[in-house]
Amino acid sequence: FSTPFVFWNLAIVAQQSADRWALHWNCSSDDLGSYSAVFGITLIPVTLLFQCASQVARPIFFRNAGNEGDLEKQVIVFQQGTQFVKLAFIGMLLITFVSYLCSDLIVSSLLNSRYWSAEPLVPLFVLTGCLAGISQIIELQIQVFAKSRVLAVVRIANSVISILVVFLTAYYFGMYGVGIATLLSQVTVVFSLFSISLIYFRRIRGEVCQQCA
Repeated sequence: FSTPFVFWNLAIVAQQSADRWALHWNCSSDDLGSYSAVFGITLIPVTLLFQCASQVARPIFFRNAGNEGDLEKQVIVFQQGTQFVKLAFIGMLLITFVSYLCSDLIVSSLLNSRYWSAEPLVPLFVLTGCLAGISQIIELQIQVFAKSRVLAVVRIANSVISILVVFLTAYYFGMYGVGIATLLSQVTVVFSLFSISLIYFRRIRGEVCQQCA
């Protein structure tokens, strides 16, 4: 059971450190420092916030799902998870909008002036952190009715592609390109995971309809 999570987490760790290594090898130390500073005050706190929300939802989802063969309860859990994801998206839009309006204030209040060049990355990283948190909520939703190796395949494949793209964008576009590549990576993960959850939901709902018939 735990093996997919081991490789999954190794891939995520490699992906999360790839952007800094890419900047270290392809950009100046000033760009690396500015990128890391803004990354630390935006993406990490927002991701932790959504992680807390997913940890609160975890026992509720698994309690409501019941036994593995209780398909009707799994359908209900999927619907509850979808509502939770919708709320998370609304929160994401609000937080990102506020960070866009207050990016100057955030950077000037929390960072030394030598890091202010990365100020345009503030709303980008906030949005990326929100999407990273939302992807964890969708993963939790999928874990109710799918094996963990399904999630591991998606995460590992995305991590490999993301690492390659990050190094290319660092070489050609610098820290702003890396920021955009990191955002697109999370967009891809959310879209892939939501598509997988929808496939499983339709299959389970079909089995429920057959049982009713």
